[in-house]
Amino acid sequence: MNRMGLRMGVSLPEDLLRNILERLPTKSLMRFKSIDRSWNALLKTNSFVSRQSQRQRLKQSDERFMIFHTCSFCTWITLVSRDDPNLLHLPDAQYPFPSCHQEHLVVWGHCNGIFCLTTHFPVPGVSSVPFEFPTPTTKTTVMWNPATREVKVVPPSPHRLTNKSSVCLCRCDSGFGADPNTFDDFKFINFKVEFPHNNDTLLVVSAELYSSSTNTWTIMHDVDVNAFINPGPPIDVYGFTNSIFANGVYYWLSFDCTFILCFDFRHNQFRKLDAPAVVPTLPGKFIESHDSIAYAVNHPSANRIQIWILKQDDCSWIKLCNIEPIELNYNSKVGIYSIWKDGAEFIGTSDGAKLVSYNSHAQPLIKFENSPQVYFRCIHKYVESIATLSVSLAS
Repeated sequence: MNRMGLRMGVSLPEDLLRNILERLPTKSLMRFKSIDRSWNALLKTNSFVSRQSQRQRLKQSDERFMIFHTCSFCTWITLVSRDDPNLLHLPDAQYPFPSCHQEHLVVWGHCNGIFCLTTHFPVPGVSSVPFEFPTPTTKTTVMWNPATREVKVVPPSPHRLTNKSSVCLCRCDSGFGADPNTFDDFKFINFKVEFPHNNDTLLVVSAELYSSSTNTWTIMHDVDVNAFINPGPPIDVYGFTNSIFANGVYYWLSFDCTFILCFDFRHNQFRKLDAPAVVPTLPGKFIESHDSIAYAVNHPSANRIQIWILKQDDCSWIKLCNIEPIELNYNSKVGIYSIWKDGAEFIGTSDGAKLVSYNSHAQPLIKFENSPQVYFRCIHKYVESIATLSVSLAS
């Protein structure tokens, strides 16, 4: 049996030490990395990171969410839990970008404790940050671990246009994810469309896939053109209307709302999925739900919200519930942003209002204080992880 050393001559069997360390929170593990070389090596293995994250998820009886609040050109990041009505504001020093309050962020998703974000404005203070940014441009994409504060910049794709005379929309939409059973390769997918000047003929519809473990881009060509192209004439590029990541798969709702384009990060493959039957007739959006996705449909006539859940076993949709009309003091619709407590409660709000937790009868349970009254929010479930972005993990 292997034994791992400690200071003062004390040693423990490796399996016992592993069992102890797996139960510790991420912040403690980050401090312990410098105690012993063997500990540091253990904490970087994919098997340890996976088991530690799973334990954190199981013992975390109180679900937590990371919320990105956006208003004009400012973004605030907060944490919220079910049993605390006060939102915890993330300190400026922990933001993934310098002067993040001045940046407009797009959140492409999260996986295994890692978030993927893009800013569409110049990044100030590049030379002063502890990680190396490329030359500041109007768009920078990073992968970010809030628990360890590690940030990895996604480099620009080296691939160029197939035809110099063509017009290229370098990003109609993007996505982020990974195989949920591994913590050593996080991926960013970017759609690309090319068509010639003054011509309605489409040249290329492809996707570029970035891998954090190899730090390389790969071109993929098996993308359904109808997912985000208006066949015209004239041909126009609209992009997807809605997207989300869950359980190793990224989902994009097609422009015409008739189907969902899926990308499985386990096998790096595309497939198609039928959209809920109600999608083309009523507006709604994807939200997270128990390692799957849900579709929240707003009934404009009565502020009634219908929740549909995707069954992972047969990829069919079932209706979870109808939320009764939610009355407000002014004429504004309430939108559902996330589901928690096994589908018994929902986080919702309207534009410019504070976040509120409701039950399925539309009764308000918690009004979250210190909530910025902004006009756009992105809410993601959050479980801390010690997954690293700097090197590939050992097995």
